[in-house]
Amino acid sequence: MRTYSQRNCELECLTNFTLDMCGCVKFSMPHDDTTPICGVAKVNCYTDAEIHLLEDSNSIEASTNIISCNCLPACTSISYDSEISQAGYEWKKYSKAINYTDEDQGYQFASLSVFFKESQFITSKRSELVGFNDFVSACGGLLGLFMGVSILSIVEVIYYFSLRLFYSMRSNKVVDQRNRLPKLKARPNWEQSKPPWYIGQ
Repeated sequence: MRTYSQRNCELECLTNFTLDMCGCVKFSMPHDDTTPICGVAKVNCYTDAEIHLLEDSNSIEASTNIISCNCLPACTSISYDSEISQAGYEWKKYSKAINYTDEDQGYQFASLSVFFKESQFITSKRSELVGFNDFVSACGGLLGLFMGVSILSIVEVIYYFSLRLFYSMRSNKVVDQRNRLPKLKARPNWEQSKPPWYIGQ
C-alpha cells in the first residue's frame, strides 16, 4: 500500500527529471527493472540535474517540469526537527570495560545514539479560513446592517408563505365541507307539543 507524501512526490519528480536529462537514474532513486542505472560516468549529470531542478523551483519563472510535479503537502504529515551534537568518546576506557585488549590493530571506536529530544509533541491543524458558518454569519450581518433583515425575519417570511398559507387553505376547506352537510332539525319539546286533552300526573 503506497502512502502519499510531499517528499515522495518530490523524489519521484527528481527521478523523472534525471531520467529525461541523463537517460538513467541514480541507484538510490525509485526505479523498475527496465530503468537504466547511472554509472560513474554519469555522476556529474545527475548531480547537475538535481541542482538545475532546485534552481528552477526557486526561480520566479519555473520550468514546465516543476509545474507538472504539483507536489502539494499531504493531509496528514509528521516532521521532526533534527539536531546533531558531538562529544569526545573515551573508547580506550570502554575497551577496558568490555575486556577488549586487542589495541594493536589500529581500530578506533565511535558511538552513534539516535533518540527523541522530548516525549511530547505539539500538533498543528490546518483548516479553511472562511467556513460555512462564518459565511452565513457575514451575510446575515451585512443584510441586517444595510436592509434591516435578520434570520428571524427570513424564517417568518418562509413561515407565512408556506406553513401559514397551507393551514389557512386547509381550515377554509374544512369549513366549506361543514357548510355543505345537511342541517338536522331539533326534536320538539314534549311540554310544548303535548295535546290539550292530555292531563299529566
